[in-house]
Amino acid sequence: MEPDFLWHKELNSIFNIGSATITIATFVVAFVMMYSVRKLPHPWNLRVEENGEVGKGGLDAFEHGTSSYAEDVDDNSIDGLFEKTQSPLPA
Repeated sequence: MEPDFLWHKELNSIFNIGSATITIATFVVAFVMMYSVRKLPHPWNLRVEENGEVGKGGLDAFEHGTSSYAEDVDDNSIDGLFEKTQSPLPA
């Protein structure tokens, strides 16, 4: 006669098989989807065209037609950014 606790081993192996099956199926579906998307032409692709990455103006100019930074700002310093200024509101 089998002890009652042995059904846990059977149930555990069923859960392990199910977990492995779901993990493998998820990986396969994700890989196939990303491979398919990667093969699509530019507007639907995950990356921009090469001239969009390294061209003049960078990605902002390529995607939006304008720069996101002002043209006359040459230094990248943050001097004065965190200095306290007088509040225009009364105390």
